This record gives sequence, C-alpha cells and structure tokens, in this order.
Amino acid sequence: MISKKKVKKILVDQNVSRKNDLIISQENVKKNKSDFLPSIIEFSSSGLCNRKCFFCPRSSPDYEHVNNHLSIKNIEKISEELSSYNKDFYFLFSGFSEPLLTKHLEDLIGIIRKKHKKSTIEINTNTDLLNRERIISLFKSGLTSIRCSIYDNEERLKEVGKLLEDCGVDKSSYSLRARYFSKDKDGEKALSEFGINLSNRAGMMENALYSIPALKEPLKKPCYYPFYNMFIDYNGDYLICPHDWGKGELLGNIQDHHVINDIWLSDRANEIRSNLLESKREVSEACKKCDVPGDFMGLEQAKEWRKLWKT
Repeated sequence: MISKKKVKKILVDQNVSRKNDLIISQENVKKNKSDFLPSIIEFSSSGLCNRKCFFCPRSSPDYEHVNNHLSIKNIEKISEELSSYNKDFYFLFSGFSEPLLTKHLEDLIGIIRKKHKKSTIEINTNTDLLNRERIISLFKSGLTSIRCSIYDNEERLKEVGKLLEDCGVDKSSYSLRARYFSKDKDGEKALSEFGINLSNRAGMMENALYSIPALKEPLKKPCYYPFYNMFIDYNGDYLICPHDWGKGELLGNIQDHHVINDIWLSDRANEIRSNLLESKREVSEACKKCDVPGDFMGLEQAKEWRKLWKT
C-alpha cells in the first residue's frame, strides 16, 4: 500500500490576492526594456514605530529605532520622475515603520497626488494614533485607502470600524484586519500564530520575542518581489524588497540617482531578477537567509521581464 504524503496547507492573507489583482489590473504596454516599470512604490517613511510586536524585528533588544523621516525633497523628486511615465502606480506607505508617526505625512501624500491624479495611495497602520481629525486630514490630502491592522481585540476592531464609518469613509476605502488571533483558540482563522503570514524578515527574527531562525542554506524557490515592488527607505535608500529588514543590499539612493533609469533598470537589479527567476537566492545578502515564498504575487510581471531580457 502506497502511503500518501500529507501536504501542508498554505494559508494566504486575503490582502495578498487584493494587491495581486490591483497590480495585474494596471495598464502598461511593455514594448521595450525602458517600458518595464514597477507596480508598487512602497515607502518606509520613518525609522519609528510605537509598538514592538512579538513577530517583528523591532521586538529584538538590539534593533535600532531611528527618529528620521522621508523628506519632502525626496518625495518631490520621485513623484516628478515617475510622472513622466504613462502609468498609474500603487503608492504604499508601510515598510518597517508606523506611517502615522511620519512627520508631514499628509504633505507627502499631497505631493504624490498632485502628480499622480489616478494612482492609488494607501497606508498600512496599527491605528493606535488614528482619530477623527487624522482620518479627515489623510483623505483630504489625497489618500485613496487605509488598511488597519488591529492587534488588540475585537472590541478595538469594532471601534476603529465605527470611527471610519462616522467619518464618512466608504467601505471600499478601508479594511480591518484582525491580528489578534492565535492558533490555540482560533484554529485556521489565525492564518498563522498571529493572523498574518509570518516570515523570518530576511533573517532578522532570531533575536525577536517570537524567534524565527535565519536559513542556513538559501531557499531553492523563485521570488518575484523585485519584478513589481520598489522599496524606498526613509533616508532615500532603495532596497531590494520589503522583507529585507537587515538591509542586506542597497541598490542606490533616490536622492543621487534617477529611480528608474539608474536603479530600477540597473544592471545589478536585473542580475538579481535573473537569478531569482532561477531560484538562486544566493545572489544577494538580502535573499540568502530569507524564508519568504516570494511567488504569491508578481508572476505576470516576471513573465514580462523574461520576454524583454531573455529573448
């Protein structure tokens, strides 16, 4: 009798499919290499967060918290450069920080909106600093949507929902994501131990309160993040992807370089993409220790890149 090997079921956060649908829907005819553009422009807009969640590198005693913020000058520069392309982007304030702690956040959003009338501008927040006045100012500045991660309990989730509703925010412009589930009490509802897809944050979770080891050998699996996601840190540094908490490799800084011509389309960026398509994660320090599957989103963008660079 042949025994059947039990296949582990991979549970995926619903936000993954939402973002995947969004980037696939973006119109962008790629006739040549210069037409290959990112879909998501993600900002880690400060070096701060007011929480130290168990599953986050910030809970590590040696994690450095930096009171620096994304500058208006850098946002003006990248907004101007991206506005020359006939494409609507998905601008996301998330990254390694709590966006609502960012100085002049509304100004940053307003600068982007002025140059990108039809693009999506979104923030991810833990909602601790959210109130009526802030909600109104965020959407007035040009925000499209707000994704709320609730780490406390159902009571807090309902409270935030009512707050947004009372401010007149359309249900299509916000989501409430319960992050307080646990496997012991909630089973598959938990998605994972905390209601999110946990990873080792490119090897930065070893000293966190919820320790996840760095990989000893690179994962033999493709990763599509660099094909669709552009990640800008608070100081203008361009990182390979939003999971690289250790900042293992910087591809440049937007203050000194054109974000598309000099960084996104650079030889090094394309060398990394080529290797990741072949499941060769040893290509970068940012990828060697990472356990993120990397193929939940971005397959179509990876196919487009292959057509342009491999034919």
